[in-house]
Amino acid sequence: QLDWVTGLPTTVYYPEPKVHTGGRLPMQPKHKYAVTMSYDTSWADRGAVQLLGTWSWSGEKYPYVQNVESQKIPDYGRLDLRATWTSPDTQWTVTGYVQNAFDKIGLVEYSPISTNNGLPMGSLTEPRQLGVQVRWRPALNL
Repeated sequence: QLDWVTGLPTTVYYPEPKVHTGGRLPMQPKHKYAVTMSYDTSWADRGAVQLLGTWSWSGEKYPYVQNVESQKIPDYGRLDLRATWTSPDTQWTVTGYVQNAFDKIGLVEYSPISTNNGLPMGSLTEPRQLGVQVRWRPALNL
């Protein structure tokens, strides 16, 4: 490469490539899984009920490919539950749910050094959430 002012050859210094064999990709656990169980039942005069539960787990991971033990992000799991009742005429649906039933907070992602003032940054799983959803779907006879 030539210097555009002097026309003389210039040297550009690039860092030597590094080999990180054996390390996992950043933010990728070695193992993670989810198991969902569902139960459905219905009665002609009382409607239908669906019960649903999901257990998910994410193994430990590292923020960088170097896999530095002091920066290891611990594993975490969570349980989500849901129960839904549907009226016999299917116009009404009521759902109750609990997300993160055991209120276990996990570290989803983490960067020990960020570009924002050099402070560490990360994000957590949501805390326990409870809720009820009611839906009405009117039968419109047009």
